[in-house]
Formats: sequence, C-alpha cells, structure tokens
Amino acid sequence: MSILWGCVAVLCTGWPFIGILFAPLGVHMVLSVYHNAIAKKEGNTFVSGLIAIVILALHGVVIIAVIQGLVMGIDYYFYNKWTSPTLNILLYNAIGGSGDELYGIEPASYYIRNLFLNMSQAWPLALMAPVVLLVRGILSTEARKAIASQESGMGTVLLSQVAIWLLVLFSRPHKEERFMYPIYPLLAFAAALSVSAALQVVGLCFGASGTSSSSSVFTLLRRGSMLILVALSAALFSARVASNHTNYGGYMKLWETATTHIASRHPPVTTSSVDSS
Repeated sequence: MSILWGCVAVLCTGWPFIGILFAPLGVHMVLSVYHNAIAKKEGNTFVSGLIAIVILALHGVVIIAVIQGLVMGIDYYFYNKWTSPTLNILLYNAIGGSGDELYGIEPASYYIRNLFLNMSQAWPLALMAPVVLLVRGILSTEARKAIASQESGMGTVLLSQVAIWLLVLFSRPHKEERFMYPIYPLLAFAAALSVSAALQVVGLCFGASGTSSSSSVFTLLRRGSMLILVALSAALFSARVASNHTNYGGYMKLWETATTHIASRHPPVTTSSVDSS
C-alpha cells in the first residue's frame, strides 16, 4: 500500500518532485523486507533477503506501469496525443528548458522566515527532535530500550524526509511558499514526536527516585505542558487570522460595501401568495 500511494502521489499529481520525500521511506522499506526475510532463516539468508527485495521491486514496477498507463491514457483522450506530464516536467526543470529561475529568485532566508511564520511552534520543536530522541535513547531503561529504538527509527525516517526536502529547496534559486506544503504534516508530526520524547525524558528524570511525589509532579508537569502548548497554538492561530483580516481584508470590506450599495439601489421584492378559497 505504501508503494501504491507513493506512486499515485508522484505520477498522478503532475508534480513528480514529491518523490524525493519517499526516498527515505523506500530505503527503510527495503531494509525491513531484507531483515524480515533473513529472520525467517529459510536456506541461504542472503539469497532470501535478495529475493524479497526483487519481489518488492517488481511490485513497484507493476504499480508504476499501471498508474502511468492510466495517466497517459486519460491525457491521450483529452489531448489526442501520447504524452507523459511527469517526464515533461522533469525534462524541463531538471534536464533542459529555461529552469525555474525564470520565475524569480529568493535568498535562503525566504524559507526560514516562511517557516517561522507558518509553523512558528512546530518548526523549532521539529529541529529539537533529533537531540531529544538521542537523549531519550540514552536515558531509557532496558525494558524500554526496544520501544525507544523503534520509535527513534521511524523518527529518523521522518526527519530524513524533512532534511532532504529542505536541502533540495534551499539549493534552488527559485523559491515559493507552496513548495513547503508537502512537509508541513511531517513538521507537525516531528514536533509532536519531540514533545512526547521530551516528556518521557522528564519522566525518566523524575522517576529515578521512585517516590510517589515525583510521579505526581511529573503527571502535573505533563498535563500542564500540553495545556500550555494547546493554548499557545490557539492564541497564535487566532492572532494570525486577526492579522490577515486586518491587513489583507480590503477586498472583504469592498464586497461588503458594494453589496450594501447594490441592495440600497435595488430593494428586494417580496411576494406573498393569498389563498383564494
């Protein structure tokens, strides 16, 4: 299913560059399939793992062929010409064509300002995630080592997706706010992962004494911090909406005035039906 929806996202949206986000997930999937095949210990472990990877690759090839065929068939129906939008956009932006510099260039600080504007809380918390996950892994007890390791593994995949996307975008001279949209959910998830891991680190510190008072303090701290984060998010969201309405609400006021003016010149006509019986 991951391969299926990944191919749909890349081939059906008309913006194949989103495939960069699936690279870390693809590596994780290949390694997982390989290690799972080895764990079964059926004959030669290396051969078993290699066969599992080949089968996975064949699944991907079949799915890509089917989806790409459907997309090209639909395009042929409307344009009466065999073409591949995915190939065309890659040829124009990556291999030939005038390049995206034609539409303007911005400094690297453009995305930094944009992230602090649109993801004012999630962006700093997401940056803290690698350090917090590392500290949690060091402080975790032996009983929680496996769980912490598994969560850190998925966190590594998630953060790798964000890092690769930012690296590509920052390296391009042409920058747009919409290019950041694909990683907004990833940044929010990374921020949540950072907060969760940080609270676990605090819990490990308070739980070291093993007293009921330390446990109560940690519970109060956890609930209080979550309430503060939610309240702060709501306040910032409300402030952003109010700012947009105040500074960019001219067109809304214009239409309100125009509607009132038109209504005053042409009063509404009301009709009533009278029962003649």
